[in-house]
Amino acid sequence: MGKLAAYYEEAKRMFVQEGKTLSEISGELTDVSERTIQRWSSENDWPQKRKEFIVNEKKVADILKELQYKLAIAALDDPNPQKVYALCRVIAVLKPPAALELKRLEQEEKDAQKASPEEMEKKIREMIEDIYGIK
Repeated sequence: MGKLAAYYEEAKRMFVQEGKTLSEISGELTDVSERTIQRWSSENDWPQKRKEFIVNEKKVADILKELQYKLAIAALDDPNPQKVYALCRVIAVLKPPAALELKRLEQEEKDAQKASPEEMEKKIREMIEDIYGIK
């Protein structure tokens, strides 16, 4: 793939997937003129590709929401760790802040597996005190 072809693919991605304007793209891809980017866009129907991308993204989001609902029902019926974890991963995809929280919890779980029984007991006592105020 030549240098110009690589710029083409990047410009197309920025327009279709990121929703950037042609002038924004030419500002970022300084080696390609705005006129060239406009020509690429009109010759290859980028506006239509952007519309199709948006429709497909909505379809995927709808599917994930339905999956989230079904996983929640399954986890309520049988709350095994795999079903709960699968539900958490779908929520993390739909709501990126949830992904950060899930990552933090996974790290805590890994750290807990390395902890000694005494450290675990101390941590559990601290949690009970924080949550319930019991010493």
